[in-house]
Amino acid sequence: AYNVVDTTHPTTDVTDFDTHGTGVAGVIGAGEEAGTNGVVGMDWRVKIIPVKFGQYMGRDDPQHPPEQQGGYAENAVAAIGRIYGLKTIYGRNIVAVNASWGVNPDEEDTNNLMQAITELESVSILFVTVAGNGKLDPPGSQNWVGYNIDQTPQLPGSFSKTLGNVITVAA
Repeated sequence: AYNVVDTTHPTTDVTDFDTHGTGVAGVIGAGEEAGTNGVVGMDWRVKIIPVKFGQYMGRDDPQHPPEQQGGYAENAVAAIGRIYGLKTIYGRNIVAVNASWGVNPDEEDTNNLMQAITELESVSILFVTVAGNGKLDPPGSQNWVGYNIDQTPQLPGSFSKTLGNVITVAA
């Protein structure tokens, strides 16, 4: 097992702040002993390197200061840089990144985000990400509608149109 990499706050806690990434990691790598609880991962032998950036995924959350809110492109770029370094400097056999998060396509750092993901491609690392969670339509209703990333870009998911190592999935 590897130690957690947290690009914003030093920690040894491998659980992410809203448990989503931890749950996805379980779907990927839960061992057969976990099957007694109804969950068995896709690859029981996988080694997972938890990489965190930010803390809380909500923006403009009055309960948490901006530096504790995740999802910012510059934090994602730093996290991707750590993954790149683990492969290129330390020789870790990293073949894929699970990126179940998104950033605002209007942020100024999205070009740097694209460049960071391109650098992963240069060392044969797949970048698996999400199409976006969608929105309530109409607002305030219970009707959840997914994003059409061809019409409403969601990053990094929309990078799958231009980068060969990006695989975008929908829930």
